[in-house]
Formats: sequence, structure tokens, C-alpha cells
Amino acid sequence: MAPISTTLISRSPEVTTPSLTVNLVFRVFLAVLATLSCWVPLKHLHRHGEFAASVLVYSVVILNTLTFINALIWRNDDIQKWWRGNVWCDIHPYIYQPALSVYTTSIVAIMHNLAQQVGLLRASPLTVLEKRRRMWNQALIIFLLPVIQMAWIYPLTKQRYMIGTLKGCTWISYPSWPFLVFFLLPTPILALVSGFYSVVTFKRYMQIETTTRAALLSSSSAATRANRTRRRLFLMTLCILVPFTPTVLALCFIQTRATIPLRAFDFRQIHPDDNLWPWHSITFYTHEELTFFDLNYNYLVILTVIPIFFFFGLKKDTRETYRRFLVSVYLDRVFPGLRVEPSLDGPRPGLEASDGLQIVYALLPPGWTRIC
Repeated sequence: MAPISTTLISRSPEVTTPSLTVNLVFRVFLAVLATLSCWVPLKHLHRHGEFAASVLVYSVVILNTLTFINALIWRNDDIQKWWRGNVWCDIHPYIYQPALSVYTTSIVAIMHNLAQQVGLLRASPLTVLEKRRRMWNQALIIFLLPVIQMAWIYPLTKQRYMIGTLKGCTWISYPSWPFLVFFLLPTPILALVSGFYSVVTFKRYMQIETTTRAALLSSSSAATRANRTRRRLFLMTLCILVPFTPTVLALCFIQTRATIPLRAFDFRQIHPDDNLWPWHSITFYTHEELTFFDLNYNYLVILTVIPIFFFFGLKKDTRETYRRFLVSVYLDRVFPGLRVEPSLDGPRPGLEASDGLQIVYALLPPGWTRIC
């Protein structure tokens, strides 16, 4: 028979503080705003067939949704009144850990695909079979690691779970070699791989830029617009990688030092039948007992929405989506200019200010597509 669940409570003299209240308000507001800001870019990426980028945005939506849900449930240090998180915290690691890995692996898939698209040019569009093959290749890159991690979550769970102020449910892992191999090391390695592909892509862009810039600037073909989409995708991913790579490298170093020395993997030892500290125990921590990073790392994913929205949420066709929404809630009565429908079919010479890409050169001639 499994041991009875035990709650170990860390005492705190204050239920809340001004700084904790400010953190709660900002966390919930920014997480909700970031989640809502992803839907129009996600629609645009779906329309252009960008599978890996769509998965990246989905992972950001899931992570930010978990952020504001947990913050609202455990919003102060009044641990005497806290909900124990039964069921929700039990399934939480099976949602959060895979989504966090998908966030990393999808960046690798994006950069790998872009590097191949630049390297292999041809003058005909992708066939249905080729598009399907590209999607399956990207799916393999994205979902293989998360599936492996999901299989290891329960065997490596050292304790049922812990709950912290604002951050909510937290998975407690056992410091053994599977945790190092499948959870700690893959993230920095994948970040470095993404950085490598971004360098390869940039070099290939520069090799063809000088000979193709004038042709693409004067074109408004569908292929040209698709190339602009890929260019935005490259810049968006690069904006994510620049702060993401050094951050995950530093975190991997810190977590590896905390994990070493590694212990042998023994399922019975990790899940004992009887112990002074039952496996089913639930530990509560106030915000003062959490490190600054443990309390605030969720903001890293929230900030990811900035490049996503900048490159794919401010285009001419996405602005039309916003206009239709504002009209649907009758704001056109206050702002009559919303009733005017802009033309989306006219010529688009060069790059527009609304694209946020004035500093970027056009890369391919009209009519050319790329294949991975």
C-alpha cells in the first residue's frame, strides 16, 4: 500500500509583500498578453506551412498558460490555505517538461531547415510529397527528445512534487545519469547546434545577397513573399537564440554542479516502500526560500513572444486581422477609419516599414523556391 501523502510546510511570517504583489500582477498580465499575442502570428505561420515555427509558438503558448495558472493558484505565501495540487501537479511535469524541450528542439528544426533551404535552390515549388517529407523530418527532430523525457519522468521523480509561491508545481528529479543525459545536457547541446545552423544560414545568405537583392526588391510574386516569410523566420529565431544560448549554457553549468556527484539509478531506491521522508510527500516553499532564478525564470519564455510578434504580428495581412476583430467588437463606431479595408493585392515594392525589416537585404530572385 502506498504511503499516505504528507505535506511538509515551510513557515513564513508574512502572507504577502509589495514586491510579491507586483511580481504577481506583472507575471499574470504579461503571460496572458504574451499568450494572446501569439495567435495571429501562429495563424500566419500555419498559412505559410511553417510546421516547426508553429510548434515553437504552440510551446510558448503552453508554457505561458502554465505560468499564469500557477501564479494565480499559489499567489502568496499563505501556505496554510494553499491547495495541495492533487492531480494538477501530478500531470504538470508531463506537460511542462515536454513543452520546454519542444521549445528548444523546434528552434533546431527551424534553423536546420533554413540552412538547407538556402543551400539547395531550384525554380519549382515543393511537391506534396516533399512537403510531407520535410514535415516528418522536422517532427522527428522536435518530438524525439520530449518523448524520451516523458518516459523517464516517473522513474526519475525523487519526490511526488514541490510547490512554490508564484511558480507553482515543480518536478523534483533524482540526480542520476539518466537525468544528466536526457534532461540537463540536451538543452545546451541543442542550443549550440542551433547556433551552428544560424551561422551556416547567415553565410549562405551573404553569398547570394549581392546578386539577387535588386531582383527581389522589384518583385511582388508569391515566391518572393514566401522568401520574405523565411527571412522573418530566420531573424525571429536569431533574436531568440542570442539571449537563449548563453543563458542555457550558464544554467546547465549551475545545475550540473548541483547534481554532481551523480548517484546510481535504482528505481527501488528512488521509490522506496518505507522511508523517513515518504515519496508521496509534498513540499511547500515560500518565495523567500526560492532563488531569484527559480522564482523568475518564467519571464524568459514570456520575452520570447517579442520577436515572434514583431516579425509575424505586424505584417499588412495580420493588421487586417486586427482590424476585423476591432470592427467585430464595434470599435468602428468610435474609430470610423476601421471600416476602410486596405488592399492586400497591390504591388509591394521593396520592404515596408511595417515589416520591421528595413535593415535586412532581400535574398532571392522572384520565382525561386528552396527545398530541404
